[in-house]
Amino acid sequence: MARIYRLGGLVPDPDTLEHKFSAALEYLRASVAKVRQGANLAKNDPGMYIDFQLFFYLADPDAVVVSNENFSGEIVKSPQRSRVISFDQFSRL
Repeated sequence: MARIYRLGGLVPDPDTLEHKFSAALEYLRASVAKVRQGANLAKNDPGMYIDFQLFFYLADPDAVVVSNENFSGEIVKSPQRSRVISFDQFSRL
């Protein structure tokens, strides 16, 4: 991903990119694994494209994603996973 989004020939540090966008990248890897196992995401998970883009907002340390969808199977290791909360959790803040 760092090589794809190089600007002016500069390539961002892959480790920094991985850390900053860890939830989005982990979700992408889980989605790619599903496709490799034969899943049809366009048919069975049409919101995957929007979910993936939404997780990029978690690069902001103050951002929280509110969703009633359970992403615990896709986002396991990212420290950002704790900032993906349900509406019930959000309403108790």
